[in-house]
Amino acid sequence: QAWKVAGIFLYRGQKIASIAGRPPIYHTRNLLSYNEKPDDYPLVVLTNRLTASSAEIVAGALQDHDRALIVGERTFGKGLVQSLFELADGSALTLTTGRYRTPSGRLIQRDYSRGSFYDYYLQRNYAAGQPAESRYQTDAGRAVYGGGGITPDVEIAPSPREGELQQLWLDPVFEFVRQLVAGQVRGLETFRIDKPADHAHRLADDEYLVNDEVISAFKAFLRERREIKVDRQRVDKDAGFLKRQIRFELVTAAYGQDTALKVLLEADSQAQQAVADIPKAAEMAEALRQVWTTVTRKPQASARR
Repeated sequence: QAWKVAGIFLYRGQKIASIAGRPPIYHTRNLLSYNEKPDDYPLVVLTNRLTASSAEIVAGALQDHDRALIVGERTFGKGLVQSLFELADGSALTLTTGRYRTPSGRLIQRDYSRGSFYDYYLQRNYAAGQPAESRYQTDAGRAVYGGGGITPDVEIAPSPREGELQQLWLDPVFEFVRQLVAGQVRGLETFRIDKPADHAHRLADDEYLVNDEVISAFKAFLRERREIKVDRQRVDKDAGFLKRQIRFELVTAAYGQDTALKVLLEADSQAQQAVADIPKAAEMAEALRQVWTTVTRKPQASARR
């Protein structure tokens, strides 16, 4: 699937990945694009520490060929080819027989020879085992780094408090919005939703806005629901997050989660950075198009001669 996805955006003959195999089980081979007319619109690819495996192959290929700008965090670093060997007792052995490399030669797989199984999956000691010479170049000469996932062109971490706030407020907000959309919150009956979600709807900026009146109702809800164990004094401190999260749940009820994600993206630092970098991605896409337009015209010119 990574081969197919990357091939949508890369020209015929461009390498998507190589597999350095363990002969004679898995011979080294290259995966190439076969697309004569790839899509050429600007691309920004968002990555984080959970981006792994096939997604890393796609991100690495687009980065190495200067087809996309990579924004976010360094990826997980999972690039192993594994073969399944059936055993006589009906069980099977999964054995690593190869490793994926990006077009520039970067190793995607993160070193796992140091530390425990849990250290690896929890990404502790992330830099351990990084090769001394991990610097490579893209087609245009930009520096990229390998040996431990894909390092983004623009590194930006998510808000450190986002996870904490999600854990604290997710359930209380969900329970409050259930009452809100059922029309059971006095004075806020306009938020009642009594029809199936319209998944084709395009969310407008002024829909389901959450104001201070809604936050006051949320405070009253928490006072009534003593079984909900939260620090009620934090409501004012976390009001910005709560307004966004309540609106997200409301829009989910009205139009489905795919539409509601727009609400969260408005405050997502990584997504906003990606939008800001689209002009730079457009320059990269145009430069690549110009190069390949020249390359594809050359055989035709010599054929006429």
